[in-house]
Amino acid sequence: MTVAVEATTTSPARSSLSLSGRRRQRAAGERISALFEEHGRMVYGVCRLNLRDGIEAEDAAQQTFLSAYRALLAGQEPREPSPGSARLPATNAARGCARAGPSR
Repeated sequence: MTVAVEATTTSPARSSLSLSGRRRQRAAGERISALFEEHGRMVYGVCRLNLRDGIEAEDAAQQTFLSAYRALLAGQEPREPSPGSARLPATNAARGCARAGPSR
């Protein structure tokens, strides 16, 4: 599983960001990369254990880190990931799979 954070690229939509906004994006990208390196395997492992499906677990783990990235962009410090922090996306994903029923 990989995390791709494009906090330093410039596009027309991003060119209107203020200097402080670009700094916040860059800092958030660096911080989320560090969090992923430190906790990515654990978060994925918890998701995999709960979902029992590698693809669904990867999606749930990515959702966990996406939520942390959004918190960083908003100027909030996300909680350090713990086994419980990966359960919510994993549980939501499991419920979505159960509702969808078996694939044909």
